[in-house]
Amino acid sequence: MAKKLTVIGIIALAIIASVVGACEVKVHCYNAAFSETAVGEPESSVVARFGEPNIRETAAQPFLRYAASPCTKPCAVRLWCETPIIPGVEAWSVEVGQDRNVVHTAHWVSP
Repeated sequence: MAKKLTVIGIIALAIIASVVGACEVKVHCYNAAFSETAVGEPESSVVARFGEPNIRETAAQPFLRYAASPCTKPCAVRLWCETPIIPGVEAWSVEVGQDRNVVHTAHWVSP
């Protein structure tokens, strides 16, 4: 019985380590993508770099989990990528104007 519990414990730790490791890899990728994103570049480049965003915010549908104000002109759409495991802790946003080019970027971290 003790041997089964040991094996179950090892498997559980391996699963937890895998999930945390995968999250850390995703966060590293988001940080790298964020550092390469420049004002004026096309939305398609941003999506290619970050992957499909978790949220696409518009003025009509604000997403205020991190920001105190909604996406407003010159922002037409705010693209959000959140930390995979615990949403609400860390996110990266890229604001895109009517011309579908980047107008602003932000990295959000909850205290």
